[in-house]
Amino acid sequence: MKFSSVIQTSLIIRAALIMGTTTIGGVMLFMAMQNDQEAEIDLLFGGIGGGLFVATAVASFVVPGVMSSQASQIIDEEVARKLRHGEELEVIPATMQDSVTIWQTGKMIQGVVLEGGAVVNIVLSFIGHNAINLIFALAAVVLMAITSPSASGLRSFLERNCMARK
Repeated sequence: MKFSSVIQTSLIIRAALIMGTTTIGGVMLFMAMQNDQEAEIDLLFGGIGGGLFVATAVASFVVPGVMSSQASQIIDEEVARKLRHGEELEVIPATMQDSVTIWQTGKMIQGVVLEGGAVVNIVLSFIGHNAINLIFALAAVVLMAITSPSASGLRSFLERNCMARK
């Protein structure tokens, strides 16, 4: 398994989640603009949307963290040495592939949880003509973009995994 392939696949999945959310948001926004009703601040929908945003944001960090703590691998000493010295890791050894799969799955779950909160806020905004829900949806999309999988993120995950096993 190539290091770059893992990152590329993870980024494609995250980009698809972001694009799906923004497409749904665009369609809903277009439909709302056809309705000729002014946006307002509704405390009920705003409170539900805000609570949902906070819950999904917290869950998007907690669930992958719990998953990554389950990564127990036999660490190749050569790989551990490379990671500690900041050397490039082109190929992920078979002994670490389960850990990498756990990292990828955690990143997917993180994105999906945030996407779910964003879509619900978009729907709440459409139903209640509530502008604040669009802000929560946008915040979830921004959080999805900020927490996108990266080479440095995978590298630090593998380093932590190596250090934990020493």
